[in-house]
Amino acid sequence: MQNRIFREGKAMGIEEGREEGRVMGIEEGRIEGFAQGQLVVFTHQIERRLRRPLRPDEQERLAEHLRSEGPDHVADAIVDLSNLELWRALLAPKPQAQ
Repeated sequence: MQNRIFREGKAMGIEEGREEGRVMGIEEGRIEGFAQGQLVVFTHQIERRLRRPLRPDEQERLAEHLRSEGPDHVADAIVDLSNLELWRALLAPKPQAQ
């Protein structure tokens, strides 16, 4: 009796764990997909403003700005700044600390 109850409880726990994992995976996928979509849109807007494709290192810096400062900051920079200021604010290499 006790052995059967244990097996049933274990099976239920495993199934609940799987379901929770699926839900968490779906949510993480949505978040990641949304972030990738923002990066694509902002990259396109900046490339149009600068009239050239972004280099891989610039794309990485743009992605870092999106993660650290958020999409509102990046969108404001794209709309409000001149091309040179935009490049400096979002894409230029950061000075090395000495």
